Amino acid sequence: MEFHTSKKLMADDVKVALVDVDETVCFYPNERKYNLAVPNKENIDKINKLYDEGWYVIYWTARGGSESSKKAGRCYWDFTHK
Repeated sequence: MEFHTSKKLMADDVKVALVDVDETVCFYPNERKYNLAVPNKENIDKINKLYDEGWYVIYWTARGGSESSKKAGRCYWDFTHK
């Protein structure tokens, strides 16, 4: 994993980790279908360690955000924006 510094996201010396779900938390063995995603235990352990060390962890995904997802009725904006 690579780490980048962003003063815009740092407050009161709290470190922030932005984590993309696909290809970071999970991988796909053959075709990219969400129901076939396999958890990446090594990366999940690293992210959990950061959290345990006091980091603020933000999970990020573009799932359901593409035009083709919207046309297919798989737009998850309302669900994920909560």
